[in-house]
Amino acid sequence: MGILSNEISGLIKSMKGLDLTKQNIFQWFKKTSDSIGDKSIVKTSGIFQPGKIYIFRYETPVTEGLESWDLNPVVLSLGTHDGKDIGINLNLMPQTIKVSLMDKIRTVYGNRIDAIIKAGGGNALSESSIPELNYNTVKGFLESSGFGGSIRTYHTNLRKNTRVVSYADWNKVALLDVVQIKGDTINKVHGKFIKSAKKKKEWYI
Repeated sequence: MGILSNEISGLIKSMKGLDLTKQNIFQWFKKTSDSIGDKSIVKTSGIFQPGKIYIFRYETPVTEGLESWDLNPVVLSLGTHDGKDIGINLNLMPQTIKVSLMDKIRTVYGNRIDAIIKAGGGNALSESSIPELNYNTVKGFLESSGFGGSIRTYHTNLRKNTRVVSYADWNKVALLDVVQIKGDTINKVHGKFIKSAKKKKEWYI
């Protein structure tokens, strides 16, 4: 297991099981999102910074003909592309695949992320980005590995109530359930993702 998987296992053990852990994390998210003193989740209106995780409300996508979309995306940012925010919507992946991807990134950039957390002093907004974790750099890997279907673009001015989460809390984000799919069920969305991914290199399946 990588860094993130070990942290998640520790959370589940300390909180007496997966279900209780998810309940506690959801309460943590609601409480921290509205907190003034706790800066591990901070409101922001700026463009995506690569490597950070953003959670926001997205009610009016401009793409025509969408069968479904996520009203509460949880996005691992790949920066901007063609003037829009772009990233991997982690909600669109089944739990085990989401953890695998986040764990791989957390491990590969482990020393960098640890240094960012230390320098940021617990403030998610002041933490540095990871410039090389951008769309142009990782596009080929994401598409060949089956993650292409989870890449989404967002208009900055259409995002509502956007919050950025500290790298230190990725272990909680991996288990956070705020997904709200309009026009489909989450099981069908996950099924489509798996079907598409099986045609690729499927290193995480």
